[in-house]
Amino acid sequence: MPIHVLLERRWPKRVEDFLGETHYRHVYLTMIEQLERIFKEANSMDYPVALYEQWNTNVAELELNLVMIFQAVWHSKQAEEFIVQKFLAQDDAEVILAFVHMTNVFWHSAYGRPADQIDVYVLMSGRKYSYFGKGMPLEQSLDYMKLLAEAALGAVPAEISV
Repeated sequence: MPIHVLLERRWPKRVEDFLGETHYRHVYLTMIEQLERIFKEANSMDYPVALYEQWNTNVAELELNLVMIFQAVWHSKQAEEFIVQKFLAQDDAEVILAFVHMTNVFWHSAYGRPADQIDVYVLMSGRKYSYFGKGMPLEQSLDYMKLLAEAALGAVPAEISV
């Protein structure tokens, strides 16, 4: 399915939320260009196992149900690994850090190991950040999520959704 069709499903329809019609079109076309570039780079042997799907798992260590919407999860047949992809319009270090830690906790809880790779793409700038599962300690991610939940909600909730 063409990228512009997939993007159109989630694209905001309110031009008023942008700096004007020109800005709206510029952002829209930049998003399409970047997504097409990213997907062209994908190895033809890989295939997505999830596109904008909601998954959940019970995180026993935090006594909560973690619900995440994964924009793209790829399975590489050649390397037998899973790559999680996140797409952001703008660069936001705090959002990226939260996503990486939540994904690490999710993957450990659901599959007993970290995701092999997490790639975060910043579409307006064309930047890509890659994190490798072997370098992400679970305890650090659990601590981060405890602090995040306590700061946001005052206590660890029964369910977190992102």
